[in-house]
Amino acid sequence: MKSFPIFAALAALVLFRCTPPGSSSEAAPKTPQEILRDVQKRNLESLYKADAIAANANIVLVAPGGPEFELPALDNTIKDNAYSRVMVKQEQMIRKANGTLPTNRIISDQEAREMNLYSAAILSSLAKHFQANGHKVSLYSRSFGSFMIPEMLRRYGDAPFTKIFIAVGRLDMPREVVDGFANGEVKIFQDGKTVVPSPIKLDDLITRAKNAPGFCSLATAPSVPDNLKEPAKIAKAICAGNTVDPQKETAFKFQLRSGMKLQANIAGNRYTELLKGRNLGKITYYFGGKDENVGQLTNEEVQFLTGRTGFDIDSPSGAGYTSTSFTQGGSNRTMHTITGASGKYATVKYDLLAGHFPLQEQTTRDIVAAF
Repeated sequence: MKSFPIFAALAALVLFRCTPPGSSSEAAPKTPQEILRDVQKRNLESLYKADAIAANANIVLVAPGGPEFELPALDNTIKDNAYSRVMVKQEQMIRKANGTLPTNRIISDQEAREMNLYSAAILSSLAKHFQANGHKVSLYSRSFGSFMIPEMLRRYGDAPFTKIFIAVGRLDMPREVVDGFANGEVKIFQDGKTVVPSPIKLDDLITRAKNAPGFCSLATAPSVPDNLKEPAKIAKAICAGNTVDPQKETAFKFQLRSGMKLQANIAGNRYTELLKGRNLGKITYYFGGKDENVGQLTNEEVQFLTGRTGFDIDSPSGAGYTSTSFTQGGSNRTMHTITGASGKYATVKYDLLAGHFPLQEQTTRDIVAAF
């Protein structure tokens, strides 16, 4: 369920400067409700992979990061016997699998918008499906998946969910980062705040992967060590047998740029405006203070979520604020918690020393408590 780090941050880090051909023949955009109806006609059982699901089991839908184009395997993240995890497919994964994702060009802005709306509608539809079958349903997302959740809430609401747990996303991504995604130029967050150009380019990404020992053999290896998992993903995408296939490599580059289009589309929305007045009481939001990939939330974003006007992330205090000490990797850390001003506002939790994977043990405990 990793996303934005190494491969997905790298997958997001593409500088493949090809301009997609014009697409004047595109059909009129579908409305969110048309897209929702389309999703509801699908075989919903085909839209996820899951832990074993017993009758009346608690369900946690998982919105993975990336954007990946194949559904990641369930790992030990947020694993607990109190519930079954259901890893939910996103639309770009479905289109790649059924051969309708373009491989000879970058997707258009309209295609990116439509795919993201389908991904949001899939989450809502699966939640209603499991609820109708007697399950309590909560939602966990991280990174790119966490950008889907505000859009889902905007379009389809939170009714099926018991609780919603959002890790390392943003409500208002800085405009220079969004523009970079759209143009194939990725920025990172220095110390979680200052936006700077990424040093990683597409050629670096692929060249370093190709230099891995036995590169193409990684594509079919039954298992690989952690330090070779990213080269293995690239090998699966661009190798044919024991050699790199130039056509597959070109298609892979287009795919990465299409992933950036998906990011630009969803990250360009200003959700502190689009969700104004909505009830956010089911949400717990987690972030790291040193997240290079999506950055830490701003004071304005935290204040919007919690209703605690005047709250300052770096000098936390005041009504609704508590802190908890814990140890991670041998170092002393602090979890800062801001509870919502009333039942209609979210809870926000953060660790100023964390990067893109903050407070995972605490998140798991919160999910267990939700049921």
